Amino acid sequence: MTKLSVLMACYRQEKYVAEAIDSVLNNINYDWADAELILWDDASPDGTWGILEDYARRYPDIIRLHRSEENMGVAATAAAMVNAASGRYIMMFDHDDVLLPFDMSGELRFLDNNPEYVASYGRKQLFNEKEGLLGSSLGGPFSDFNLIYQPPLNNNAMIMRRESVLKAGNFQSTPQGKVSGAADVFMWLRLRLIGQFRFDMSFRVLHRVHPGQVTSRINHSEVYTRDYGFFMKYVSNLIPGVEAQLRKGESFMVLPEKRYLVLILLGGMIRNTENAKEIESYLYYASQLAPKDNYIDCKIAEFIMAKGNYSDALIRFVNMIYKYPDLYNQMQIASWLKQIYIKLNMSEKDVLVGSIRISDEFFKLTPAAVKVLAGIRKY
Repeated sequence: MTKLSVLMACYRQEKYVAEAIDSVLNNINYDWADAELILWDDASPDGTWGILEDYARRYPDIIRLHRSEENMGVAATAAAMVNAASGRYIMMFDHDDVLLPFDMSGELRFLDNNPEYVASYGRKQLFNEKEGLLGSSLGGPFSDFNLIYQPPLNNNAMIMRRESVLKAGNFQSTPQGKVSGAADVFMWLRLRLIGQFRFDMSFRVLHRVHPGQVTSRINHSEVYTRDYGFFMKYVSNLIPGVEAQLRKGESFMVLPEKRYLVLILLGGMIRNTENAKEIESYLYYASQLAPKDNYIDCKIAEFIMAKGNYSDALIRFVNMIYKYPDLYNQMQIASWLKQIYIKLNMSEKDVLVGSIRISDEFFKLTPAAVKVLAGIRKY
């Protein structure tokens, strides 16, 4: 069996797809016999298919080429690629991004040795050709509470067990159909029923920001919001009656192995309300279920700050510095502390110096990744 299948769905990306393919070929750390790159053109109307054919001719031992007879959309194409893959593991990669060098073999070994994990994901930095890095990144530690509220996962360069994806029912469209930008979230929800997600702090991807990408052609946030009700109903049906009890502020009974579903539900409920009493009630439930969840602690401090209790919020964030010493959380805390210092008319000097130091470390690329960034093509 092939160890790893890299799956790249391609649509109307004749401008950037060659660079995306090159970045994958440069980063696979296995013999060609132990890896494959599946390129699937979803009926592109431009010259994308011709570029893919050229790569397939040049790399016949690793590239597997497919083409849709008609445009199928994100979820259906992803499912078709999973079905066509022969790898024990699959890794999705976007057709307009750049894969960075990361410890791919180490992540595969981790998954080999830890069968309770269904996937491993990392971070990505945003860039464009004109400005370079944009000082923004996506991806953070996994949290059940955040899975609907504000998903911290990255589907791009996420390594998943193929058998787990198939067991979860493969990629499926949400009720929004082909226009949905949230088929990946639906997959994460179903994978979570099977196992855990591993977060790798390293940068795996340079995410290209440009006018032609899907998230620029549609309002991704709006599409996700339209799918929100579907996600909530899906999770709620797995623990019947619990959502109603939470909304009434009642006590509830749930098996310990299903507590994570309550956390997912609570995060979604908070996302969809501005009622302070409801938010306070849901946060209380969440804090009791997961007292060491950084996102919940941060949301509680943010809620206190929104009520104007800046001194209390300051104390909470300072305590979080010691509770969550990792780089990711230190970056988030420093950002909130800066806002509180401004509100309290306190000196920002110390927190600004700390923020700059943490920010530099937070966005730091490896020498190999810097080399890749320097080689980004100009279009």
